[in-house]
Amino acid sequence: RRALGLWQRREPSVGPVCRICPSGSVCLTANLTQPTQPEGHYLLQTGVVWTAYKCIPAQKCIATEDPTAARCAEHFDGEFLACSRCAPGYHLLKKTCEKCGEPRGLLLGVAFIVVVIVVIGTYYTSNSPMTRDISALLSTALVLGLLLTAAQSVSVIANMQVKWPQPFASMLSLSELLNFDLQSLQVDCIMTPEPLAVYVLKVSVAALVLVICAGLTWLSWLLGDRLRVKRWEVSKAINSVGQVWQALYIAIVLVALYPFQCYSHPNSESSVRAFSEVVCGSEDHKVMVGFAIVFTLLYGVGFFAVCLWANIVAPMRAAVSSQFSVCFRFLFYRFRVQNWYWGSVLMLRSVLIALVPIVSPDSGKAQLVMFLTVATICLVLQSSTLPWKSYLLNHLDTMVLFSLIVISGAQVLLGGDLW
Repeated sequence: RRALGLWQRREPSVGPVCRICPSGSVCLTANLTQPTQPEGHYLLQTGVVWTAYKCIPAQKCIATEDPTAARCAEHFDGEFLACSRCAPGYHLLKKTCEKCGEPRGLLLGVAFIVVVIVVIGTYYTSNSPMTRDISALLSTALVLGLLLTAAQSVSVIANMQVKWPQPFASMLSLSELLNFDLQSLQVDCIMTPEPLAVYVLKVSVAALVLVICAGLTWLSWLLGDRLRVKRWEVSKAINSVGQVWQALYIAIVLVALYPFQCYSHPNSESSVRAFSEVVCGSEDHKVMVGFAIVFTLLYGVGFFAVCLWANIVAPMRAAVSSQFSVCFRFLFYRFRVQNWYWGSVLMLRSVLIALVPIVSPDSGKAQLVMFLTVATICLVLQSSTLPWKSYLLNHLDTMVLFSLIVISGAQVLLGGDLW
């Protein structure tokens, strides 16, 4: 007779053999012939050995007494580790799998058109003479930029190893759409959602902005005279790309660092949080890490280093080179003259916030402490320096930082659990 905490297997040569239930499974019923899978875990059998993997989000993996028959929630594919993919004909939307719409690829095409419109709008607004002084257009654009940065910071909170109670969990999950959530655009419906391919597509969104801007510049030179459109200047195009990259800098760095954010399973293995089927340390993960290093050096380090250099040499170069002032206008035009360097300070703030999820990936407490520390230091610097051109923007940035501190600090008051 089997004791609690064990499951029984009949071996051909020796008869019934009792085995210890793996961590992450449940063995409570008498004479159980296999472990029971609890909600939020995925049981995998290799030979006679059962191992348990944690599912993120937990709703993907259902509680079942027979994990060989059904492991996953409706429309998830149980053939993939931790129910990480949807069944054919379905795409991932937040925490559920939804049926692919028709025509497939429509949302992706609309998203591409929106990106083109954003690039065009950024070129004309960020390089327009109207934005040299504080105007209604400039104030509106800067307010939207600050709110976008705040939303990206909230998405970092959503990526922490913290369980939030409802409805706050659903509200935070909406901010993850800013992290280039291609699944919401039904990419799974037009291509096989291989983790490496999806990751490369996500981190290529920033490069897409550069390609679109370069293409539009070329078209303006090719067709500008025929269409009576003024040719785009290369220096202004560079400023436009820098404007978009800086506005999305938290998301760009956060997505580039995805392969380094591993969470632990009960069986001592770990998986990439954004791609649960990729086991950290496996060959697939090593390839993904190689791409991550390249993209991190390009976006996280390279872009920041160029902007830091521009801030350092700005007092000397801006006076003698008009092209330099135009190319790096996105770094300077929002701040008071004596605070010309604040663009690099904002980028450093973004980098530190994006690093929070990969610091002690299994400890929500450590992540909250780091986030609160970064936000508090930035709040003190912002409120004491007041670097923005207008009081409205200074007060708004102060309120954004204060709100982030309140949101992250409220985790204990709301009864959330630290994983």
